[in-house]
Amino acid sequence: IRERAESLLAAHNVGFVYGALACGSDIILAEAALERGAEFEAVLPFSTERFVDMSVRIGDPPGEPGKWEKRFRAILDGAHGPCTLTIMEPHDPVDRDLDAHFRYGFRYAAGCALQRAAMLQTACGLIAVTDDAVAGGAAGSNRDVADWRAHGRPFDLIPFPHQRQERLQRDRVATAFRPVVFLWDGAPDGK
Repeated sequence: IRERAESLLAAHNVGFVYGALACGSDIILAEAALERGAEFEAVLPFSTERFVDMSVRIGDPPGEPGKWEKRFRAILDGAHGPCTLTIMEPHDPVDRDLDAHFRYGFRYAAGCALQRAAMLQTACGLIAVTDDAVAGGAAGSNRDVADWRAHGRPFDLIPFPHQRQERLQRDRVATAFRPVVFLWDGAPDGK
């Protein structure tokens, strides 16, 4: 993943990167971008500590507690280069809304990247590490790539080199984002 990320970042002459900092690919891409001199804007969907609990520590290999958290904190502390942090919701999320929080974080980061590219009159692309499977939920890399692709925006995929562990259907349903429509009678004739 690292080697391919470095190659793509150099080929596209990337100067600004927006994204999350989950264990694995997110952290690897952020480190690679920062080490080549890009600025990094970390966008977390909720409080840093809750994010670390949910999305960073979970990747620690057996016998190596804190492996990913050390790298996560080094990025935020500026050890690799300039990094800023945006937290979308400072309060801890409700478990049933997790997909919505992760989705909102991605959309915000993507919007910032698109605005920066427009301001600089340059192209904005997506680099994603994914198995390129059909998007199975409201959030996640495959959903983000599918949306980016649907809008005809440029993207590069780095193949995920491992077998992903499939979440049980009941787990997906329990945490799935479900849209809500708010209706009210605002017309005087009742329509």
